[in-house]
Amino acid sequence: MPTSAGADSAPVTGGSWFYAGQPEPLPPPVGTVAAVPAPDVPAGDFPVGAKAGQSDKETYLHIDTAAIPSGSAVTAFTLTMKEDPAATNVNQTMAKVTLMAVKDFWADGVTAAPYGQRPEVDDKAPQATGTRAADGTWTFDLTALVAMWVQGNLTNNGVALVPVTDNGATFEVVWSGSGASVPTTNGTFTPAAGTDTTVAGGTSDTVASGPAAVPINASPGAPIVAPDTPYNPLPVPRSATPTNTPARTRTIAAHAKRGAPASFYLAGIAVIGLIGLGAIALGELGEPTPARRGAVLRKLEQRLTPTKESV
Repeated sequence: MPTSAGADSAPVTGGSWFYAGQPEPLPPPVGTVAAVPAPDVPAGDFPVGAKAGQSDKETYLHIDTAAIPSGSAVTAFTLTMKEDPAATNVNQTMAKVTLMAVKDFWADGVTAAPYGQRPEVDDKAPQATGTRAADGTWTFDLTALVAMWVQGNLTNNGVALVPVTDNGATFEVVWSGSGASVPTTNGTFTPAAGTDTTVAGGTSDTVASGPAAVPINASPGAPIVAPDTPYNPLPVPRSATPTNTPARTRTIAAHAKRGAPASFYLAGIAVIGLIGLGAIALGELGEPTPARRGAVLRKLEQRLTPTKESV
């Protein structure tokens, strides 16, 4: 029976954070606005903040739980983060932070991106309220959430750390994202009976019925993809766009280059023919021709018109 799930069995693998003060990029061809830096957050750190009861900064983290066998019973799982003393932590002792599940895909390594680019959170999934120790260590209990991930009842898209903004709260907490103070996880799980589990050292064993709890160990200092890439609102350069035109687009473009279809010319000939027929009906130069007089009218005119002999 396995006695260890191995080091870094459920590590924090990366993260990004978003800034309410970052303007959204303008659509082309108007252009873009310059990115606003956040100088109070050191590179690689993860902040959460509120200003006057409004969310100001939020952090998103990816947690890799793939090493926990599917169907296992997660009996404990916590996320631990440590405040960075070199950062600007404001009212951190009064701060309230909630951990929520994320619904959508998102990319690691982005700093101070606009709020409009945040992935959506799942307010129906289990949540966790952060507990702060006197030394600036924060702990979040994710047991219920990770259990849903492992049981297959919820997709693991990572977690969001968002500020609680009641009572006009104003605070900022900045956690370390590098060195020995990177975010870590630990806990225990019980594999399902009959699970083939690989333990530390590379050996494997089949878990019998009623196994003991297996520890989840994420060693301090495990490397993660920290948010060290500043948000860049500039559009993608033209040279970076794909040059291969999709098949459907190529077909439409090829047809456009062949010129007008034959039906266009046939319609033109028909219009010209109709104009010609109209001209014939109207007479020369389009003037109406005088109506022809009948034979009876000509005889009457001859009788009424005096001749030279009569005059």
